[in-house]
Amino acid sequence: MKSAIISSIGIASIKLNEWQEAWNEDGEKPKDQGSPLHDAFWTKLKLAAEQKVGKVEAERFFNSFQQIHNKLVNEELSLDAARSFLDSFSCSSTEE
Repeated sequence: MKSAIISSIGIASIKLNEWQEAWNEDGEKPKDQGSPLHDAFWTKLKLAAEQKVGKVEAERFFNSFQQIHNKLVNEELSLDAARSFLDSFSCSSTEE
């Protein structure tokens, strides 16, 4: 179970990196949030997490990942703070 959670967190890190690379070259954030493409991303992420760790754990992961995303996008959370948040999630998940 721990390895599945850690694997899922790795997926989150990859998705976070993909998101960062999606910024326009002039530093602007992508403008397609709320679009079908954006909604498809969330659906795909949730389904992938459910397949890896089950529905209950996937829901926890998904909610945590959305919090990080919202803070990065809307509150301009630093990358270091996001990584710290991910690290704290992985520690709390492995302790249960």
